[in-house]
Amino acid sequence: MLKNILKDFFLTNLQKEIKKSNSQIIILNDWIGLKILVDKYYEKDEIEVLKKHFNDNIKNNTFVDVGANIGNHSLYFQKYFRRIIAFEPQKKIFKILKLNTEDFKNIKVFNYGLDSKSYFTEFSIPYSNSGMASELKKDLDSYIEKVEFKVFDNLHKDVVSYIKIDVEGNEEKVIMSMRKAIIKNLPVISFELNLDQDLRKKIIETFNSMGYNKFFVSEKYFFPRNIRFIKRFFGKPKKLKPISVSEMLSSNKNYSLVHTYSEKSNFKLNV
Repeated sequence: MLKNILKDFFLTNLQKEIKKSNSQIIILNDWIGLKILVDKYYEKDEIEVLKKHFNDNIKNNTFVDVGANIGNHSLYFQKYFRRIIAFEPQKKIFKILKLNTEDFKNIKVFNYGLDSKSYFTEFSIPYSNSGMASELKKDLDSYIEKVEFKVFDNLHKDVVSYIKIDVEGNEEKVIMSMRKAIIKNLPVISFELNLDQDLRKKIIETFNSMGYNKFFVSEKYFFPRNIRFIKRFFGKPKKLKPISVSEMLSSNKNYSLVHTYSEKSNFKLNV
Protein backbone atom coordinates (compact mmCIF):
# COMPACT_ATOMS: atom_id res chain seq x y z
CA MET A 1 0.00 0.00 0.00
CA LEU A 2 2.71 2.48 1.03
CA LYS A 3 4.73 1.52 -2.04
CA ASN A 4 1.81 2.36 -4.34
CA ILE A 5 1.15 5.67 -2.56
CA LEU A 6 4.80 6.69 -2.92
CA LYS A 7 4.81 5.60 -6.56
CA ASP A 8 1.70 7.67 -7.35
CA PHE A 9 3.17 10.66 -5.51
CA PHE A 10 6.41 10.36 -7.48
CA LEU A 11 4.63 10.05 -10.83
CA THR A 12 2.38 13.03 -10.10
CA ASN A 13 5.30 15.29 -9.22
CA LEU A 14 7.36 13.99 -12.11
CA GLN A 15 4.46 14.79 -14.40
CA LYS A 16 4.38 18.41 -13.22
CA GLU A 17 8.08 18.84 -13.90
CA ILE A 18 7.91 17.23 -17.31
CA LYS A 19 4.91 19.32 -18.35
CA LYS A 20 6.99 22.44 -17.76
CA SER A 21 9.32 21.21 -20.51
CA ASN A 22 6.40 20.11 -22.76
CA SER A 23 7.66 16.50 -22.86
CA GLN A 24 6.22 13.03 -22.40
CA ILE A 25 6.63 10.99 -19.23
CA ILE A 26 8.78 8.03 -20.28
CA ILE A 27 10.34 4.81 -18.93
CA LEU A 28 14.09 5.43 -19.00
CA ASN A 29 15.14 1.78 -19.38
CA ASP A 30 12.68 1.27 -22.24
CA TRP A 31 13.65 1.52 -25.95
CA ILE A 32 10.64 3.68 -26.84
CA GLY A 33 11.34 5.98 -23.89
CA LEU A 34 14.97 6.44 -24.90
CA LYS A 35 13.99 7.33 -28.47
CA ILE A 36 11.51 9.92 -27.16
CA LEU A 37 14.20 11.33 -24.89
CA VAL A 38 16.38 11.97 -27.96
CA ASP A 39 13.78 13.00 -30.57
CA LYS A 40 10.80 14.11 -28.40
CA TYR A 41 8.58 11.60 -30.26
CA TYR A 42 9.10 7.94 -31.16
CA GLU A 43 9.27 7.46 -34.96
CA LYS A 44 9.04 11.26 -35.21
CA ASP A 45 10.28 11.42 -38.81
CA GLU A 46 7.77 8.78 -39.92
CA ILE A 47 4.74 10.47 -38.40
CA GLU A 48 5.78 13.93 -39.59
CA VAL A 49 5.86 12.61 -43.16
CA LEU A 50 2.47 10.94 -42.70
CA LYS A 51 0.91 14.12 -41.29
CA LYS A 52 1.78 16.00 -44.48
CA HIS A 53 -0.47 13.62 -46.43
CA PHE A 54 -3.56 14.05 -44.19
CA ASN A 55 -6.41 16.19 -45.52
CA ASP A 56 -8.91 18.18 -43.44
CA ASN A 57 -11.59 15.52 -43.82
CA ILE A 58 -9.36 13.02 -42.01
CA LYS A 59 -8.44 15.47 -39.25
CA ASN A 60 -12.06 16.48 -38.59
CA ASN A 61 -13.00 12.99 -37.41
CA THR A 62 -11.62 10.32 -35.04
CA PHE A 63 -8.15 8.81 -34.81
CA VAL A 64 -8.00 5.38 -33.11
CA ASP A 65 -4.60 4.58 -31.58
CA VAL A 66 -4.36 0.81 -30.98
CA GLY A 67 -1.32 -0.22 -28.97
CA ALA A 68 -0.91 3.36 -27.75
CA ASN A 69 1.89 2.54 -25.28
CA ILE A 70 2.63 5.77 -23.34
CA GLY A 71 0.74 7.91 -25.88
CA ASN A 72 3.40 8.90 -28.39
CA HIS A 73 1.21 9.00 -31.53
CA SER A 74 -1.87 10.31 -29.68
CA LEU A 75 0.13 13.19 -28.23
CA TYR A 76 1.71 14.06 -31.57
CA PHE A 77 -1.65 14.09 -33.39
CA GLN A 78 -3.77 15.64 -30.60
CA LYS A 79 -3.70 19.11 -32.17
CA TYR A 80 -4.62 17.76 -35.61
CA PHE A 81 -7.64 15.51 -34.86
CA ARG A 82 -11.04 16.42 -33.47
CA ARG A 83 -11.11 13.29 -31.30
CA ILE A 84 -8.62 10.54 -30.39
CA ILE A 85 -9.37 7.16 -28.78
CA ALA A 86 -6.31 5.31 -27.44
CA PHE A 87 -6.11 1.69 -26.30
CA GLU A 88 -3.34 0.19 -24.15
CA PRO A 89 -3.84 -3.09 -22.23
CA GLN A 90 -0.67 -3.01 -20.09
CA LYS A 91 -1.50 -1.62 -16.64
CA LYS A 92 1.86 -0.03 -15.85
CA ILE A 93 2.13 1.55 -19.30
CA PHE A 94 -1.50 2.68 -19.14
CA LYS A 95 -0.82 4.70 -15.97
CA ILE A 96 1.79 6.70 -17.87
CA LEU A 97 -0.50 7.01 -20.92
CA LYS A 98 -3.23 8.43 -18.68
CA LEU A 99 -0.84 10.94 -17.09
CA ASN A 100 0.52 12.00 -20.47
CA THR A 101 -2.92 12.63 -21.97
CA GLU A 102 -5.12 13.82 -19.10
CA ASP A 103 -4.80 17.51 -20.01
CA PHE A 104 -6.12 16.98 -23.55
CA LYS A 105 -9.92 16.90 -23.71
CA ASN A 106 -9.97 15.37 -27.19
CA ILE A 107 -8.03 12.26 -26.08
CA LYS A 108 -9.86 9.38 -24.38
CA VAL A 109 -7.82 6.41 -23.12
CA PHE A 110 -8.90 2.84 -22.36
CA ASN A 111 -7.02 0.17 -20.43
CA TYR A 112 -7.74 -2.79 -22.70
CA GLY A 113 -6.69 -4.22 -26.03
CA LEU A 114 -8.88 -5.03 -29.03
CA ASP A 115 -9.95 -8.44 -30.31
CA SER A 116 -12.98 -10.10 -31.89
CA LYS A 117 -14.14 -11.31 -28.45
CA SER A 118 -13.83 -10.16 -24.83
CA TYR A 119 -11.49 -12.02 -22.47
CA PHE A 120 -8.53 -11.81 -20.07
CA THR A 121 -5.09 -13.28 -20.77
CA GLU A 122 -1.47 -13.01 -19.58
CA PHE A 123 1.19 -10.97 -21.36
CA SER A 124 4.94 -11.45 -21.16
CA ILE A 125 6.37 -7.91 -21.13
CA PRO A 126 10.11 -7.29 -21.69
CA TYR A 127 11.64 -4.89 -19.16
CA SER A 128 13.66 -3.12 -21.87
CA ASN A 129 10.92 -2.75 -24.52
CA SER A 130 7.30 -2.60 -23.38
CA GLY A 131 6.22 -2.29 -27.02
CA MET A 132 7.20 -5.93 -27.61
CA ALA A 133 4.67 -7.42 -25.17
CA SER A 134 3.08 -10.70 -26.28
CA GLU A 135 1.26 -13.83 -25.15
CA LEU A 136 4.46 -15.79 -24.53
CA LYS A 137 6.09 -17.58 -21.61
CA LYS A 138 7.97 -15.44 -19.13
CA ASP A 139 11.74 -15.30 -19.44
CA LEU A 140 14.44 -13.72 -17.28
CA ASP A 141 14.12 -10.34 -19.01
CA SER A 142 10.34 -9.96 -18.79
CA TYR A 143 7.44 -9.95 -16.35
CA ILE A 144 3.90 -11.36 -16.54
CA GLU A 145 0.80 -9.18 -16.41
CA LYS A 146 -2.91 -9.99 -16.73
CA VAL A 147 -4.52 -7.91 -19.49
CA GLU A 148 -8.03 -7.43 -20.86
CA PHE A 149 -9.38 -7.42 -24.42
CA LYS A 150 -12.72 -6.13 -25.72
CA VAL A 151 -14.59 -5.74 -29.03
CA PHE A 152 -14.37 -2.21 -30.46
CA ASP A 153 -17.57 -2.51 -32.54
CA ASN A 154 -19.61 -3.30 -29.42
CA LEU A 155 -18.48 -0.19 -27.55
CA HIS A 156 -17.60 2.66 -29.92
CA LYS A 157 -19.63 4.31 -32.69
CA ASP A 158 -17.31 7.14 -33.79
CA VAL A 159 -16.73 8.14 -37.40
CA VAL A 160 -13.21 6.74 -37.66
CA SER A 161 -10.95 8.40 -40.22
CA TYR A 162 -7.54 7.06 -39.17
CA ILE A 163 -6.29 3.97 -37.30
CA LYS A 164 -2.75 3.22 -36.14
CA ILE A 165 -2.15 -0.42 -35.20
CA ASP A 166 1.03 -1.46 -33.38
CA VAL A 167 0.28 -4.74 -31.64
CA GLU A 168 3.22 -7.06 -32.35
CA GLY A 169 1.67 -9.50 -34.82
CA ASN A 170 -1.93 -9.26 -33.59
CA GLU A 171 -3.06 -6.89 -36.33
CA GLU A 172 -5.74 -9.21 -37.68
CA LYS A 173 -7.35 -9.48 -34.24
CA VAL A 174 -7.65 -5.69 -34.11
CA ILE A 175 -9.08 -5.56 -37.63
CA MET A 176 -11.73 -8.14 -36.69
CA SER A 177 -12.55 -6.18 -33.52
CA MET A 178 -13.12 -3.06 -35.65
CA ARG A 179 -14.50 -4.78 -38.73
CA LYS A 180 -17.88 -2.99 -38.77
CA ALA A 181 -16.29 0.42 -38.16
CA ILE A 182 -13.69 -0.18 -40.87
CA ILE A 183 -16.20 -1.35 -43.48
CA LYS A 184 -18.54 1.55 -42.67
CA ASN A 185 -15.93 4.35 -42.57
CA LEU A 186 -13.04 2.99 -44.67
CA PRO A 187 -10.43 4.93 -42.65
CA VAL A 188 -6.75 5.33 -43.49
CA ILE A 189 -4.88 2.60 -41.59
CA SER A 190 -1.23 2.42 -40.53
CA PHE A 191 0.09 -0.95 -39.39
CA GLU A 192 3.34 -2.74 -38.65
CA LEU A 193 4.51 -5.45 -41.04
CA ASN A 194 6.98 -7.82 -39.41
CA LEU A 195 9.10 -10.57 -40.95
CA ASP A 196 6.60 -13.42 -40.57
CA GLN A 197 5.67 -14.14 -44.21
CA ASP A 198 2.53 -16.14 -43.42
CA LEU A 199 1.29 -13.36 -41.17
CA ARG A 200 2.07 -10.75 -43.83
CA LYS A 201 0.05 -12.62 -46.43
CA LYS A 202 -2.89 -13.05 -44.08
CA ILE A 203 -2.99 -9.35 -43.09
CA ILE A 204 -2.74 -8.12 -46.69
CA GLU A 205 -5.45 -10.55 -47.85
CA THR A 206 -7.70 -9.30 -45.04
CA PHE A 207 -7.19 -5.69 -46.11
CA ASN A 208 -7.80 -6.57 -49.78
CA SER A 209 -11.07 -8.31 -48.86
CA MET A 210 -12.24 -5.08 -47.20
CA GLY A 211 -11.47 -2.94 -50.24
CA TYR A 212 -7.99 -1.70 -49.30
CA ASN A 213 -5.80 -1.67 -52.38
CA LYS A 214 -3.38 1.26 -51.94
CA PHE A 215 -0.26 0.75 -49.80
CA PHE A 216 2.51 3.22 -48.97
CA VAL A 217 5.72 3.37 -46.95
CA SER A 218 8.08 6.22 -46.11
CA GLU A 219 10.74 6.74 -48.74
CA LYS A 220 14.08 7.03 -46.94
CA TYR A 221 17.49 8.18 -47.99
CA PHE A 222 19.91 5.70 -46.47
CA PHE A 223 23.48 6.35 -45.41
CA PRO A 224 25.99 4.10 -43.62
CA ARG A 225 25.11 3.66 -39.95
CA ASN A 226 28.53 4.79 -38.78
CA ILE A 227 28.15 8.21 -40.43
CA ARG A 228 25.69 9.37 -37.78
CA PHE A 229 25.83 13.09 -38.51
CA ILE A 230 24.95 12.62 -42.18
CA LYS A 231 22.30 10.02 -41.41
CA ARG A 232 20.75 12.31 -38.80
CA PHE A 233 20.00 15.06 -41.33
CA PHE A 234 19.75 13.27 -44.68
CA GLY A 235 18.66 9.74 -43.76
CA LYS A 236 15.18 10.84 -42.73
CA PRO A 237 11.96 9.92 -44.54
CA LYS A 238 11.03 12.57 -47.11
CA LYS A 239 7.71 11.39 -48.52
CA LEU A 240 5.40 8.41 -48.91
CA LYS A 241 5.96 6.07 -51.83
CA PRO A 242 3.68 3.31 -53.19
CA ILE A 243 4.60 -0.28 -52.40
CA SER A 244 3.11 -3.27 -54.21
CA VAL A 245 1.69 -6.37 -52.55
CA SER A 246 4.33 -8.52 -54.25
CA GLU A 247 7.10 -6.33 -52.86
CA MET A 248 5.70 -6.50 -49.34
CA LEU A 249 5.43 -10.29 -49.53
CA SER A 250 8.89 -10.85 -51.01
CA SER A 251 10.84 -8.27 -48.99
CA ASN A 252 12.90 -9.27 -45.94
CA LYS A 253 12.49 -5.80 -44.44
CA ASN A 254 10.60 -5.16 -41.22
CA TYR A 255 8.26 -2.23 -42.01
CA SER A 256 7.53 -0.21 -38.87
CA LEU A 257 4.59 1.51 -40.58
CA VAL A 258 2.70 0.66 -43.77
CA HIS A 259 -0.17 2.99 -44.68
CA THR A 260 -3.23 1.90 -46.62
CA TYR A 261 -6.54 3.31 -47.81
CA SER A 262 -9.44 2.35 -50.05
CA GLU A 263 -10.12 4.18 -53.31
CA LYS A 264 -13.81 4.02 -52.42
CA SER A 265 -13.31 5.96 -49.20
CA ASN A 266 -13.83 9.64 -48.37
CA PHE A 267 -10.67 9.35 -46.26
CA LYS A 268 -7.67 9.20 -48.58
CA LEU A 269 -4.05 10.25 -48.26
CA ASN A 270 -2.90 13.16 -50.42
CA VAL A 271 -0.28 11.28 -52.42
